[in-house]
Amino acid sequence: MSELTPSELRALSELHAMASDERHYDLLGLGTDASTADIKESYYELSRQFHPDRFCRRQVTTHRDLIEEVFTGINRSYELLANETARRRYDLEQARADRERERNERRTETGPGRRRRRRSRKETGPDPGGTPVDGSTGSGDRAEGFTMSRTIPKEKRPAREPAPPRRPGRAHRPKESEVSPPPETEPKLAADENTEERKARRQAFRDQREARESRGRDRSRSRSQSSLGKAVGQNRGKAQAHFEEGKREYEAGNYIKAASSLYLATQFDPGNAEYRAINEEAQQFARNMRALQFVNQAENAETYGNWREALDFYQKAVECNPTEGLAFYRLGQLLYGKADDTRGAVSQFRMAVAREPESTKYRLALAEIYIVVGMPRNAEREYQKVLELQPGNGAAKAGLRKARR
Repeated sequence: MSELTPSELRALSELHAMASDERHYDLLGLGTDASTADIKESYYELSRQFHPDRFCRRQVTTHRDLIEEVFTGINRSYELLANETARRRYDLEQARADRERERNERRTETGPGRRRRRRSRKETGPDPGGTPVDGSTGSGDRAEGFTMSRTIPKEKRPAREPAPPRRPGRAHRPKESEVSPPPETEPKLAADENTEERKARRQAFRDQREARESRGRDRSRSRSQSSLGKAVGQNRGKAQAHFEEGKREYEAGNYIKAASSLYLATQFDPGNAEYRAINEEAQQFARNMRALQFVNQAENAETYGNWREALDFYQKAVECNPTEGLAFYRLGQLLYGKADDTRGAVSQFRMAVAREPESTKYRLALAEIYIVVGMPRNAEREYQKVLELQPGNGAAKAGLRKARR
């Protein structure tokens, strides 16, 4: 088949923009009052429509990454909205962001918009249905659908009392530092001086003025360079201190503390390549450690039968973006076994295999769920990968025969 049609490319681009902006409701085409059934139905429909396997026989090489990112975004939106705790947190954050955006717009509104709003308040008043200020009931006007103005007529306003006379005070005398010296002017020359003398005197005056201005510029530049050098030196000293602390924590295996200190070192000295390299490595170790902590909490919750709490912890673990596939694998198992979400489980098993391609356990889990969702060719591919890694794997041989039926 041919490449993507313009309508398909336009739809993928719009979905990708929504996924990038984390507009989860818009991505699934739902409102904020959508039920769990609506979320699941919309997710299944989008998953079938934009699943990467639907485009495998088409020439979409240039858009393969776009399709994968859109599919990942659909899964991420479903995982967030299908979880009550995560959805409630997301709704609160969106409401807070909307209030802040509205507040900023009111602060920055100037010109005709603000004047129109003030004029509207002045004309209508806080209580259009009240008694008019002239004492009449106003019932006739309201019966005709008119709104009485709350503005007092100019001829009925009370006379303003004159302001008391100001007491005479001492005139402000500026300090000597506040008085700027008058600009220097060229000297007036006597009428009896000849032309050459006039030129010489004017040139001498200009040379002296230029020399004074140059000395002033040099002093200002020297002061600014001195203050800048002092600030840079202080920042580098702080960066070195944070780096040494982070290095000690890193060597001791405290990767989370090390990541915090090394991050501060890169902020105080962003041009240091050594700081950046070690910081990136420590940040990844810290993400792996946080993910492992969430996995341990999820496993404890599963021990007591709290699978919803375990699901929340597994989702937090995969949000750490670890380099290992354990969190994705365990989340996929829970989605398939408890949440009845086979599509979400497929996505998580894929992420686990992408993290650890040499793991036969993750590939077998992915192949088995491919059989469940009716994708035998994909399952066959995964079973063959397992047999390449472990030629004598009995589960892969049995699964391969099942996939080829």
